[in-house]
Amino acid sequence: MLIEVHTGFRPGRPALLVVVAGVCLSAALGLAWLQVQQSRALAPETEIPGTPLRVRAPRNWIRDPRDPASFILTARDEFWGRPKIERRVSFNYRRLPEFRSPMDILRRGDLIDPRGMPEVTPAKIGKYDAVQVRQVETFGYGRERISREKVFRLTCLPRGHLIYVEYVPLTDLTLGDLALLDDMCAAVRVDDPAMSLTPAQAAERAGIRLSFDPAWQLAAADFDEVAGFYLCGAEGGLPTWSLGVFRTWLAGARTPDDLLADVASDRWLLGDEKRNIRERSRADGARIVSLRRPPEAGADESLSSVWLLGCGAELALIVYVFSDAASLERADAAAAKILEQVELRPIDALPPLQAADEVGRELVRRLSQKGALPRWGARRTQVSYRGQTLQGAESRILRRTPLGRNAERGYEGAAMARSRDREEAQRWSVDGRAECYEFEATYYYGSSPVHVRERKVEADGPVTRLIRIEDGESPDRQFRFTPGPSFVSPAVETVIEGWVARAEHGACLIEVSLLVGTGTAQRMLRPLPPDPQTHQPRVLVQTDYWPLGGVLAFDEDDGETAYEVYPTSRYERVES
Repeated sequence: MLIEVHTGFRPGRPALLVVVAGVCLSAALGLAWLQVQQSRALAPETEIPGTPLRVRAPRNWIRDPRDPASFILTARDEFWGRPKIERRVSFNYRRLPEFRSPMDILRRGDLIDPRGMPEVTPAKIGKYDAVQVRQVETFGYGRERISREKVFRLTCLPRGHLIYVEYVPLTDLTLGDLALLDDMCAAVRVDDPAMSLTPAQAAERAGIRLSFDPAWQLAAADFDEVAGFYLCGAEGGLPTWSLGVFRTWLAGARTPDDLLADVASDRWLLGDEKRNIRERSRADGARIVSLRRPPEAGADESLSSVWLLGCGAELALIVYVFSDAASLERADAAAAKILEQVELRPIDALPPLQAADEVGRELVRRLSQKGALPRWGARRTQVSYRGQTLQGAESRILRRTPLGRNAERGYEGAAMARSRDREEAQRWSVDGRAECYEFEATYYYGSSPVHVRERKVEADGPVTRLIRIEDGESPDRQFRFTPGPSFVSPAVETVIEGWVARAEHGACLIEVSLLVGTGTAQRMLRPLPPDPQTHQPRVLVQTDYWPLGGVLAFDEDDGETAYEVYPTSRYERVES
């Protein structure tokens, strides 16, 4: 043995020496393991302010005072003009307009430079499928240029919520760094019941019977009162598509083709797309129709196709497909399979159409007797709103005044919405019986202004509409149609909505103008309980081709909304 060579002695108990050496080696290895575990130990759970994210940062890391979503461990403070050296992890959570696959987000370059993007690997953030990429960045340190590799991990939840984790090591990215990132991501939790919907809850909300794939991730609609949910599918561990599944209705002479054509007009700014609608029939005779976004609609739109199952006026289901081009076939196949197998039943979230239609006609008759005067009064009104959208802050101003200082003759008004990079405007006038009107508006579709002019000069006459898209390619579009007895002009829709919010008549169905479409759509209004804090009356507003919903609360002093909440925006009234 080596001990004999070095000491010249032979141990009296060779076996004991082996045991002691083994114990010492085990103790050394145990100490090393403990040190490694301590370096990867996580602190107690904490929240990311303003989000439902609950995370666990490494122990001894501190929250960055400049960014509450980041945690840092400083290795060297700033000195002699050189920046500090630190390890950093950031947990980000934000809403997108709709679901986008993580691969699509990476290709668009919204988060990282897509040029030379390295291999993408499947990963996890909490219980959600995610993707992980590694990218090298170079930064200045004094007169030197230092390169280091950082890691991005991201996922998109079914409703369009993006979770994004960024880990920046000191210099080299080691196996220990990757193991620490795995531990932190495994501990991420989304504290939002809407993001933890069970199949039974989803079926109950939508009034359906369906066999759910265990691999689907489910999320509730934005409003509890809306009959619908979202589901997300993954391929090879990568989330690639999402479906929005909502109950809708077919009132009056509306057909499934009409609803799909209205989606094409409103979301893709297309004309009459009925010629491109595909149709199939189920064994029970129910119709399934579908429409894909054509290439000319632009590649930036995340809504790729729309499907609708019509089993009856009150038994209809619409499915929105959010996918990139690579996964569209599989997403469409999932939508088709759902509509082939699903069973629909009546639900309270969709009141009987006949009763709601009768209420709508009665309110329109009431409106035509004295116009908006009982609701708006005879004084001039100016209302300001502060809005928050996905694009940032927005301000809105609404002005209304009696025509010729005589409210019995009607009203004229204007509305203006301003954000950081654009301005949208409306001008309108309506007669004393709220039957004849003129309405002009300028909206934006992407970067292209869209001008709409609409007129109705006779109480029982037709509506004429001119749509002009300033993209240098699209010709003017002109439409002429005669609305039904429950039609409400764009200028006075809030009058009917305010009446319904006060719960005087129950649910109501009215016909409204589809400003960028070929005609009109059906809108369901349902009274909600008053706001718990302000006690203001509220109403749920849904349109048949896009029933995701919005909630309006009303100020009873002047009949205008106190606030408006939609899936991706909120507007609150402020003092003028």
